[in-house]
Amino acid sequence: MDTSILIYYHFVFVGTLLTRTCMKECTIQGIRIPKGCDIFVTSYSMQRDPRNYPDPEKFDPERFNPEAKQARDPYTYLPFGHGPRDCIGKRFAFMEMKLVLSRILRRYDIKTTPETEIPPNVGVKNTLSVIGGVKVAVSPRVKNG
Repeated sequence: MDTSILIYYHFVFVGTLLTRTCMKECTIQGIRIPKGCDIFVTSYSMQRDPRNYPDPEKFDPERFNPEAKQARDPYTYLPFGHGPRDCIGKRFAFMEMKLVLSRILRRYDIKTTPETEIPPNVGVKNTLSVIGGVKVAVSPRVKNG
């Protein structure tokens, strides 16, 4: 479930924009950043950069296995920020997502329909959204025994 949630966050948080203020002048990859300059980092772009994630639009659960995560710069995946100023609610959000998903999937079967567009036509707002919505069939699970 952890891997599924990480993949979900890879596709969802378009609007995640980290903002920081440069506390002292520095140069990064030849670019001078003066003290007091506001820095804006968009995780959407970083998470879709083929230099960080080969074939970034492909659904790839292996992208988040321990070996792949260890081989990659941790600052390329920032749905909750990173380091000492990451989101204080990060762990709560992961726990809540696991709880919600597990309860839904235990109680219901969810299947695509002929109207389900695959791959989905996505739009960019504060979060990634599917244009026209997602059409699925939801039915209660039949209990065994």
